[in-house]
Amino acid sequence: VAHGQALAAVAILDEIHTEIKRQRLGSNDLLRRLLTARGVLLMGTLRVSEGETNLREAIEQANNPAVRANIVYRLAELRQQRSEFRESLQLVQTARAELAPDDLLLRARLVSLECVANAMLGNLEATVRAADEALALTDQLVGMPPSLTGEIRMRVQFELADVARQRRDLAA
Repeated sequence: VAHGQALAAVAILDEIHTEIKRQRLGSNDLLRRLLTARGVLLMGTLRVSEGETNLREAIEQANNPAVRANIVYRLAELRQQRSEFRESLQLVQTARAELAPDDLLLRARLVSLECVANAMLGNLEATVRAADEALALTDQLVGMPPSLTGEIRMRVQFELADVARQRRDLAA
């Protein structure tokens, strides 16, 4: 969605939702997708609280752990943007516990948010552990586009640099 077009896109989603309800075509999967899209679109607007509610509703609709974890990732990002680092950490840790071990990209993305949350909470050792885990997971993502792994690596390396700064560890 182009910059400034999120609310127009939300209006379209609302029309679709109304039509689905009117025709009784809705399934849980369709409703979850609609709620997720609406929540993500509203993240960068003044209606962010509405978007958060949509994401929480979508999480409740998700039966698959990977699907749920993807939505949790967005909600945890939103909570971090609102400086709710404890809740973000809890959300991410719960979602990670449900994931299959071979879901490497999603695990790496969640661990990167865990790293940031720990850093913001002043848990330096946990920050370093999460950063190391995220970097190790991205190392296993052979064949993935560098843009996907690069974002994760950049996020955790920034936190590692901040930990080194706080510790006054110039060698790091």
